[in-house]
Amino acid sequence: MALAYKQLWMVERAFREMKCTLKLRPMYHWTESRIRGHIMVCFLAFYLEMALRQMLSNVAPDIDYARVITDLTRVKAVKLSVNGKDFVVRTELRGDAHLAFKAVGARPPQRVLQL
Repeated sequence: MALAYKQLWMVERAFREMKCTLKLRPMYHWTESRIRGHIMVCFLAFYLEMALRQMLSNVAPDIDYARVITDLTRVKAVKLSVNGKDFVVRTELRGDAHLAFKAVGARPPQRVLQL
């Protein structure tokens, strides 16, 4: 019973955190299919966040998840046209953004990509 209660507490905490980190706002759905879809999207977001937290802890145990996410939100891509050629240019990875890529085993996108 204690384990079930602890899991309930963890789910409630996760939804509180998710509303904060994902900046969720109240959603009002009237049909069962939309309610189920919304719950599925929330659950998927929660699962992905928990998976990334775990992967980050494997790579850098002392890292602050919120700081990594903040650093990732600063990464932008800009489309440029130079001499009739199109490019996408990514901003520099700053702070701990690179750790998210390392944690999931992916390379950061190229800095300049010709389209």
